[in-house]
Amino acid sequence: MTNTTQSVTENLRPLFQPRGIVVIGASENPDKLGSIMIKSLADFPGPVVGINPRGGEGLYTSVAEAVAAEGPMDLAISCIPAAPTAAALREASEAGVGAALVCSGGFSEAGGPGDGFEEELLQVLEDTGLRLLGPNTSGFFLPGEDLLACFVPTVKDLKTGNISVVSSSGGVNLATCYNLHRSGRGIRLGLGIGGAINLTATEVVEYLTEDEQTEVIALHIEKVEDGPRLINAIREATTRKPVVALVIGRTDIKEFARRHTGSLDTSWQLTRSILEQAGAVVVDTEQELADAAIALSARRIAPKAEPKIAFVTGQAGPGMIIADRLQTDGIALPELAQGPFEKISSMLPPMTHMKNPVDTGRPAPGLREVIAAVGEDDNIDAIGAFAIVEETLNLTTEFIESGVQDVPVLAAVDGTVDIVGAAAAKAVEQNVPLVLGPTALAVGLRALAADARAQFLKNRPAVTAAALTGIEDTTALGLSVDENATGIRLLAQARRDNIFGVTVALGFGGEGLGDESVRVAPIVEGLAAEMLDELRGAALLRGENGRVDTVGVDKLLAALAAALETDQQAETISVDLVATSNGDLQVTGLRQPTLQPVG
Repeated sequence: MTNTTQSVTENLRPLFQPRGIVVIGASENPDKLGSIMIKSLADFPGPVVGINPRGGEGLYTSVAEAVAAEGPMDLAISCIPAAPTAAALREASEAGVGAALVCSGGFSEAGGPGDGFEEELLQVLEDTGLRLLGPNTSGFFLPGEDLLACFVPTVKDLKTGNISVVSSSGGVNLATCYNLHRSGRGIRLGLGIGGAINLTATEVVEYLTEDEQTEVIALHIEKVEDGPRLINAIREATTRKPVVALVIGRTDIKEFARRHTGSLDTSWQLTRSILEQAGAVVVDTEQELADAAIALSARRIAPKAEPKIAFVTGQAGPGMIIADRLQTDGIALPELAQGPFEKISSMLPPMTHMKNPVDTGRPAPGLREVIAAVGEDDNIDAIGAFAIVEETLNLTTEFIESGVQDVPVLAAVDGTVDIVGAAAAKAVEQNVPLVLGPTALAVGLRALAADARAQFLKNRPAVTAAALTGIEDTTALGLSVDENATGIRLLAQARRDNIFGVTVALGFGGEGLGDESVRVAPIVEGLAAEMLDELRGAALLRGENGRVDTVGVDKLLAALAAALETDQQAETISVDLVATSNGDLQVTGLRQPTLQPVG
């Protein structure tokens, strides 16, 4: 638990800003993990020493001996098996160490004796106040500080940058960082949380919120330890910088997850929805995590309910892939205003598409003028461009020389490894975000729009209502009651989640049917309409006039949440609704609260 009298930056200083590092389990054998770790830390500007009770050339027999000879040691990296770890870290703490990284597994994730080893380790942390990353992680790296506390040698090739990656998994951390590297991007911090028995992903997000060198946070989540604290951390972070999140658990992988870093203690759908509600951009894969982070690494769209995107493509086929993905994701591609359209039509042959997207036919000279014309449309909030790289074309230069400065831009290229590598290097030099391939452009543009919309939505005023005690209370909320109403049946429900607390849902009969939208309290204005629009069957709810009337439903959700807050024994409370043919929502019944199981 973090010391509340310290800021998170001060509390984690021994981990991320150590004066000296000891590697427990170092060996004269170069193939051992401890030796590999010392080699990874070769460029660290402070002392790095190995600890082995048997001694050896260049090794100390204890941390106390190393401190006496080399000066203060703030960080201990444990490369020994689970069984002796607790005793070793207690001795390190007594010698002045304030933080530890435990690479080995074999703790509670392994079961059996591992449960006892973890209990011993937790007792050491409670007794000493030591901060611990892990266990069962490949570590972390800060390329800009030459602090590579990771046993994977190739992290030395990663450049410093403004994107920080926080992952439940050391492997996903590395995969995401290498994806960023292939696009020419550098890393501020790359970190695998591992077992998270002490330091959590939430705390690292809090740390990075205060870190001025981090401009985008890329977050991968397998489990959530403290739901309310995570929500607050994301809300605070996204007021300053974008957060992109990947949540694992769409299918039943609980046993696999338990053997890896713990257990999935809440639903995948709920975690995704709540992260979006808090302001994060949620993605589906580790490649999308990298592409979205790149897109947001230079500039954000200002908060806006419905951001509008335009893009230019040098080839029609990739352009159709981009447009299809964007519109599938609900991103508006409005036709360009008359002035920009006329200017573009004077530059391009008649066979090309010019209204948005703009298809140039191929990335010939004049692309920058086309981009400049698109940028003259005041209705457009971000501009992307895709091209197969040719010798005469550098897409980042085209963006720079187009003069577009008022909106975020994103370039995407494809080509041979050498050509793409050169384009990525030029993009970093010119500070133009660049991703690889047409789908990546769609992902990045969607991230820009989703971030702007999330910032707009999370700032809506809260809705309050008295706790619902009977069906007659719903009339005070602006909803009519008709137990015999006919139409499409819906369920509005508040329920208690063991991680996030009181949550609300709207859907076709509940989670079992697989078509519901979920959020966490408190309720804000317009939330019900947003939730209903998310349903796959949303079109069924719209009446003959093409709308569904959600007046009163925000207050209904707030009243349900308040009822659950009032009755601490209740697990759920639900109201049955019907969407009638004219688009009205009517109450047909109030279900008695289900109680939490006893014992």
